Amino acid sequence: MSHGIRSGFKSLIRASLGRAGYRIIRATTLPDPYDSQHRLLRDCSNPIIFDVGGNRGDTSERYLKLFPNAIIHTFEPLPSLASQLRERFQTHSRVHVVQCALADEEGTAPFHVNPSDVQSSLLPLTDSGERAYLQPTETIDVPINTLDAYCAREHIQTIHILKMDIQGAEYKALCGARELLSAGRISSIYLECWFVPHYQNSATFHEIAALLSSFGYCVFDLFDLTRDSNGQLVKVDALFISRDIQQQLVKHKPTWSSARIRELRGE
Repeated sequence: MSHGIRSGFKSLIRASLGRAGYRIIRATTLPDPYDSQHRLLRDCSNPIIFDVGGNRGDTSERYLKLFPNAIIHTFEPLPSLASQLRERFQTHSRVHVVQCALADEEGTAPFHVNPSDVQSSLLPLTDSGERAYLQPTETIDVPINTLDAYCAREHIQTIHILKMDIQGAEYKALCGARELLSAGRISSIYLECWFVPHYQNSATFHEIAALLSSFGYCVFDLFDLTRDSNGQLVKVDALFISRDIQQQLVKHKPTWSSARIRELRGE
């Protein structure tokens, strides 16, 4: 088969699949979770984004580039990091730094501070976590809030993207958002899930998926699979979407007429 014929045939397949709502990705090209979120919300001009586990603000910065008109609420319980976030985004009026952790209740809670701050958590480490991570150096009390209570106080009706990377405490935070979830007021949820928990009393991927499924959410895609040296799957970043987003995807997916199918078959 000549190069020209092969190229034309590939173009026909790519175009046909594109009209059906699919696209071809090379096996060596991994999907980007932020690109996926951008495509899901491409019709939303000024989304509200919650960056839970803001750390030093790299993720919030990335969301700002993807959604220049977004309003971003960045949650970070460590005082030193919250201070850095305020300084970093002091000229961005659309970024709100909130110095607290999110959980299933309001009040205060002990927070385990790790020398590697991205590993700090409301939850202590498990045995497997102690083998993989550095040991916490101190425990401090931090304010905790729930998503339901925070949104009620701030008069936030919809969260378009809820990103969470809070080291095993994601399930607790979701339990504090039952009102939002039951009303479908969170469009998409991008969070870290564990298959081998490294933090005590943290939920597994299956438990998180079951909780979100009970509110009508489903997995859109999985990213950044992490495996142990023995090959076991340890954690994954998962993107869940609400029932409304699911319906929009189905509604906007082109359908093929029987005539078009016969045309492609050469009949």
